[in-house]
Amino acid sequence: MAESAGEAADCALTQSPRSLADQSRSRDSRTFALLWAAYLMAVTGLTAYRAGSMSGMGVEGVRATGRMLLACAAGGMAALWPMVRLSQAPPDKPRAVAVADVISILAPTQAILWTMHFVVAWGWRASLATGALLTSWGVLIAGVVLWGQMPGRGPRALWMAACLGLALVGPGAWVAFGLVSGHPGMEAALLGSPISGVYAITATAGGAPAQVGAAALVAALAPGVIGGCLWRAARDDKK
Repeated sequence: MAESAGEAADCALTQSPRSLADQSRSRDSRTFALLWAAYLMAVTGLTAYRAGSMSGMGVEGVRATGRMLLACAAGGMAALWPMVRLSQAPPDKPRAVAVADVISILAPTQAILWTMHFVVAWGWRASLATGALLTSWGVLIAGVVLWGQMPGRGPRALWMAACLGLALVGPGAWVAFGLVSGHPGMEAALLGSPISGVYAITATAGGAPAQVGAAALVAALAPGVIGGCLWRAARDDKK
């Protein structure tokens, strides 16, 4: 027994710092994935409870619940993810951590989306556009977090504010337009946020499948293009 413990201690002492750092990063990524899954489970439970508490809920009620679930997932992606990562010490390899985070966040979120697709019948175009919207915003937010974790890029609080600002500028423009003009805001402005974009893309009329136009497709893909540029410009070197 003592000999085995001694061998384990010797093995730990002989491990290289790089190996220990890789193991620590792997454990951190698994913990982050677990926390994200727990958040989605909690949100799913709350929305399911809301649906069950409403007597006589029809198809539109189920659709509204599905949109709320996806909007909560998008809100967590835009706020909780950067809040957690930018409050931690910068990792040795920010790009590797960002890739792991994108997979951990988007995989279960897409699973929820496509489960809801077969339940609420939004239509293929709406589901594909919503999936592209969530993926594009995931890439963009990961790019912002990646830059915020790199040394010499300014206070991380500013990068956190940038994530929130990007996610809220669309609904803010919608509200501002409505207040100034006295009419409902431009619906296209809602597409400028992952949260309100879910509602804008999956909106239905008369129980028919959602109609997705060119503006929705452009809005769904634009954040990913910007995020890709951030990823390309980012470097993992420490200066």
